Amino acid sequence: MIKLILSDMDGTLLPFGAATVSQRTHEAVLAAQQAGIHFGPASGRDRAALLPAFYGDQRCVSTGIMANGKQAFLNGELILRRSLPQDAMMRLGEALLPFEGSFALANVISENPFSPTNSYALGVAAGDKAARTNIAGARQSIAPVDELPADGAVISAGIYVDTHFNAADELRLIAQEACPELAFPQPAPFFLDVIERGWTKASALPALLDAMGVTPEEVAYFGDSENDLTMLEAVPDSYAVANATPEAAAAAHHHIGACEDDAVAQFIEDLLA
Repeated sequence: MIKLILSDMDGTLLPFGAATVSQRTHEAVLAAQQAGIHFGPASGRDRAALLPAFYGDQRCVSTGIMANGKQAFLNGELILRRSLPQDAMMRLGEALLPFEGSFALANVISENPFSPTNSYALGVAAGDKAARTNIAGARQSIAPVDELPADGAVISAGIYVDTHFNAADELRLIAQEACPELAFPQPAPFFLDVIERGWTKASALPALLDAMGVTPEEVAYFGDSENDLTMLEAVPDSYAVANATPEAAAAAHHHIGACEDDAVAQFIEDLLA
């Protein structure tokens, strides 16, 4: 019996380029919760960044694994938190400086896990356009910085790749050389996640399951890309959407329709029926 549904966001629950999940998906999530099934995003985004995708509905982000396993929540309570080393992030920014248009984005959070994050562009020359973040799909213009604030924690980060000038594989090699303590899975053609090497979404799963008192066999997981591989392998009832990468499709135990067709919502509706 499924007691917890966890889903990746971009490319799985949220079509690339969309600002919010569909109304159908939103309603399916609430219906699952009303039926006593926990739902949570399992995303590279942190909690504050996920909230707008669910129309600001706190219920949809009260449980989940976020920031690639650096945040875990159950019923609104923070049960796990990690952060990325700031010195490594600064090294990453320096390594990306020669690459036109591409940069790292560090999302810094205060001690309050429910507060909004402040975003900082690393690897952008001071005279360059801060608005390059808009080219990469960010929803605000973010100024480049030479130093991250000492009183905050880097809860999530990524590399926006300007594919007109740079190849993601090349930038990944440069980043790995500069920051061997970090890893850079690719959830989208234009984006590389920045995670602590050896720590993934699946690393946070035991803490969430222990807090809930459920087993991996009582979890359904949905994903589409490289940063989902460990979860797709760890959860017996895992599903790749039809638009998943070949690696994600191979790692999943089951397969469903495409993200654009609300396949996860369809699964929830069928489960409740």
